[in-house]
Amino acid sequence: MSDAKTEPTTPGKPGAAAPAKSEAPTPGKTGATTPAKPAAPGKLEAAAPAKTGPAPAKPQASATAAASTSARTGAVQARLEAAPPAKAEAPPVKPSPKPRPKPQVKAAPPSAEERRAQFVRVYLKHRVGERLDGFERARAKYTSSRRWTGALSVLLLAASAALGAVAAADATRRPMWGFLAAVAASLAVAVAWYESAFGLRRLARRSTSGAALLEILQAHGAPSDEDGVAAFVTEVESVLRHSD
Repeated sequence: MSDAKTEPTTPGKPGAAAPAKSEAPTPGKTGATTPAKPAAPGKLEAAAPAKTGPAPAKPQASATAAASTSARTGAVQARLEAAPPAKAEAPPVKPSPKPRPKPQVKAAPPSAEERRAQFVRVYLKHRVGERLDGFERARAKYTSSRRWTGALSVLLLAASAALGAVAAADATRRPMWGFLAAVAASLAVAVAWYESAFGLRRLARRSTSGAALLEILQAHGAPSDEDGVAAFVTEVESVLRHSD
């Protein structure tokens, strides 16, 4: 069996060592091989294992990883944009405690004096006050009517007198002027009769006196006792009865 020969490295190409040649074992001598001679220490450190096959494509793997990462990021952004915005819910408001119901205190029934005072107030407001306003309106109406009727009757009498004077001066048209004077005098008499028939002066005077009496009674008021209230009501009703 021959020993393995190690060729020296080629000058100018450091680190490139030739592979060791090993001879096949001689037939008949099985199980025994001659170990190869170890190389020199300096040569073993300088020698490097030969690279066989192409290197792995690292740039393609990094590009694929970046593409997958960008795809996942785009999908997440699309889901975030498609999702509706979250509504900000206001914090629950705590209900305010209900106030405790106050115990109802039953009012005491009004006394007899309070009832009489309340009756007097209502009577003065609705009975005496309303009738007093009615007397004031009636007095103004009757007084105005009496003034208008008096003034109209005076004007008609004056016109009748003037037409009579014209009839006396104009002899040619005396019948016409005399007729007009008679018509004016008759109208004056009719107005005076209307005023006296309806008694406008009397109605105006009665309304005036009734309003004055009610004002006096309203100013004095009613006594607080039961008999005084009854006497006050009787007096007011008598005034109203005589003033109507």
